Amino acid sequence: MAAYFGPPLHRGAIKQILLQGATGMHPVLQIVDVKQIQAQQAQAQQQQGVNASQERFRLIVSDGEHYQQAMLATQLNHLVKDGNLRKFTVVQVDECVPSD
Repeated sequence: MAAYFGPPLHRGAIKQILLQGATGMHPVLQIVDVKQIQAQQAQAQQQQGVNASQERFRLIVSDGEHYQQAMLATQLNHLVKDGNLRKFTVVQVDECVPSD
């Protein structure tokens, strides 16, 4: 396993985001898993015979203390396809929208 010399993970950031929101936060998190899923709208369109291929990626992220599931914005799909965002990648989150 390669050594990591980047910024430390922001422990507790996930809990803080869930309880207080993400305003003004830019946490450093680690991608624990990446999975391609099919969006519900695309599934419904395929069932109706319409060709729809809206790819979505579900991520599991960790702050070193907590784990959370997240959906990657479709505008960032290229990061997964290009191999820049994969399992164990450490990222700084510039924008997130918590949802229930």
